[in-house]
Amino acid sequence: MPRRSVSNLSIVPGLLAGFLGAAVGKGGRRCASRILREIKVAAGRIPAMPMSEFPGIEDLRVTTRFKGGAIVACIAKATSAKRVFEFGTHLGETAMEVAENCPEATVVTLDLPEPFANDFQAARMGSAIEVTDSHLFSARRGSAIAGEAAARISQIRQDSATFDPERFSGQFDLIYVDASHSYSAVKSDSEKAFVMVKDDGLIIWDDYSYPGVWRYLNDLARKRPELKLRYIYDWDKVVLLPRSRSAP
Repeated sequence: MPRRSVSNLSIVPGLLAGFLGAAVGKGGRRCASRILREIKVAAGRIPAMPMSEFPGIEDLRVTTRFKGGAIVACIAKATSAKRVFEFGTHLGETAMEVAENCPEATVVTLDLPEPFANDFQAARMGSAIEVTDSHLFSARRGSAIAGEAAARISQIRQDSATFDPERFSGQFDLIYVDASHSYSAVKSDSEKAFVMVKDDGLIIWDDYSYPGVWRYLNDLARKRPELKLRYIYDWDKVVLLPRSRSAP
């Protein structure tokens, strides 16, 4: 199939059309807010790319029980990742998706310890970085990690602000950054990810449309233009492609 070039600006007409439809439809204000946020994303420095153009993704299939982690499992499978690290376990759905679809992979996943894990105010006051997403503090961390695949998942319960990446220096094929979404948190987690990822590995950031994530990644793109950052707009994720892989 011929490859289609996609720029950030090329997706703006569709976003504007969605905005106009949202403005007159049911729940228009909420939808309009989302569309305006995505227009802000389209104005960023990072080139857009549909998931269908990710290198090695053609005809790839994964089984999924948790929608949120399917795309990470798909990329892990496409790149034959053997060692995967995740900032932000939450329920453990992404870790499980990777482990179930990549039987040769091991996953290390990091999230807050007790008593912070279920107490947003305690986490916010006790961390050196800005903690976000208060609505995610009600569920038990790692509760989805179970079954045969769970044997290949290791959980670390520690504030990522105090986590030392040096013990994992250059060890991971794929790192997924999906913990707190503030600028300070994403910056801290990302700087550690760069220490831990292999030279030919890749990094994925979730929720690019969040203000803190958007600001950090666009600052990164400005300061390090040699990095192959691509915005997978149909999944709201940014991928740092490894040097050994081609990019549109």
